[in-house]
Amino acid sequence: STCSHKPSTARPSSTLGATNHTAIARLPTHAKHWEIERGKHGPSGYKTANCMPPMKGTLMPSVAVLAADGFETIECLTMVDVMRRGGVRATLVSIMPTREVVSSLQIPVTCDALFDEINFDEYDCVVLPGGLPGATNLRADQRVCDVVCEFAATKHVAAICAAPATVLVPHQLFPIGNMTGFPALKEHIPAEQWQDKRVVWDPRVNLLTSQGPGTSIDFALKMIDLLVGREKAYEVASQLVMAAGIYNYYEA
Repeated sequence: STCSHKPSTARPSSTLGATNHTAIARLPTHAKHWEIERGKHGPSGYKTANCMPPMKGTLMPSVAVLAADGFETIECLTMVDVMRRGGVRATLVSIMPTREVVSSLQIPVTCDALFDEINFDEYDCVVLPGGLPGATNLRADQRVCDVVCEFAATKHVAAICAAPATVLVPHQLFPIGNMTGFPALKEHIPAEQWQDKRVVWDPRVNLLTSQGPGTSIDFALKMIDLLVGREKAYEVASQLVMAAGIYNYYEA
């Protein structure tokens, strides 16, 4: 099946608290310099080098993380964060009319680029975060469907939480690919394809899937393993003070 609807432009309302400038003024002088230096928007609109699209001739692996209103915050931003720690160029891409997307918990996030500003030929993997209605909005955008279909045939696709059952299965993009997803959506994934694991990598179809917010680090580390290598995955895992139960790539 194909998508026939464009993403909704309606956004959840949100109320953000005002900055307490009085409290900031009372901080010791040195405390005022704890803010990270903010990247400047260049002509392309990108803020920093490691979120810009890859330049021709470079060997840095690159992923495009697609974000729609209603995305799951932890799943989406953990992938971007861990990718950049691992030397992967991660671009957060809005499929909405503007670069600002609003999460399922009404957290506004400014993306690096709009979907139509991206040349997907320059990327190694497309990542689909979960969250509702974020995954539904991804499924309803024909541009997303086309890109995922192209990557499914030639590159890597990664999907987490609601995205496997909501985006991949309805469009039959991976009829033989093993996958996992949010456990409550298990019935929407064919029984012969479902695997109840934190992360599932099927090298036959270059598909990486994971279960939810609590498996987001596992998901991202496996992507580093695939795109950069096991040593880099272990290096990043060592920096994160990994919780018990999350594979740290130390063992052979």
